[in-house]
Amino acid sequence: HYGVTAHDLAGGLFVQSVRDNPLRIAVLDRGAPVIDAAVAAYMEGFIQRQRIDVFMVDPLVGFHAVAENDNGHMDVVIKEGFGAIANRTNSAGEVYHHPGKPKPGQTETTVEDARGASAVIWAVRSARVFNFMSHEEARKLGLSEDERRLHIRASNGKANMGPLGRAKWMRLIVVTLANGDQV
Repeated sequence: HYGVTAHDLAGGLFVQSVRDNPLRIAVLDRGAPVIDAAVAAYMEGFIQRQRIDVFMVDPLVGFHAVAENDNGHMDVVIKEGFGAIANRTNSAGEVYHHPGKPKPGQTETTVEDARGASAVIWAVRSARVFNFMSHEEARKLGLSEDERRLHIRASNGKANMGPLGRAKWMRLIVVTLANGDQV
């Protein structure tokens, strides 16, 4: 959509799918979560060789093989796994995590709505939350339902290192691919 090419990125973006070759930073060993040293070493080496400033893990559930609802397990994943990698490589880690199902009547998602163990949110320094524009906000702006769902508000729901600050709005741009898919 914006005409950005691989040349424009000048080797500054690395994308690796883990769909066919998963990277599980933590696994269970006799019921206890342990960091997979080979996976951690692979990630650290790649980050250091490519001089990566920020690594992103999306979605979190795809990068571990421990109990997502267990605070002790998820604390290991975030702190001893990704936190340690960020520390040892002098990089920042961005972990994408999904909310659970909304409660009846709930219109907004907060950091407390993160699925699984609350340790995921407790262990991070900052957590952003994304919400669609509300029906009321769209009505005030004269936007249709379809247009409303193209507007997303990003709010900092937890900021241990600074103030919460103001929310930021984003507009999704729908692009039709050569095969006809709209993304």
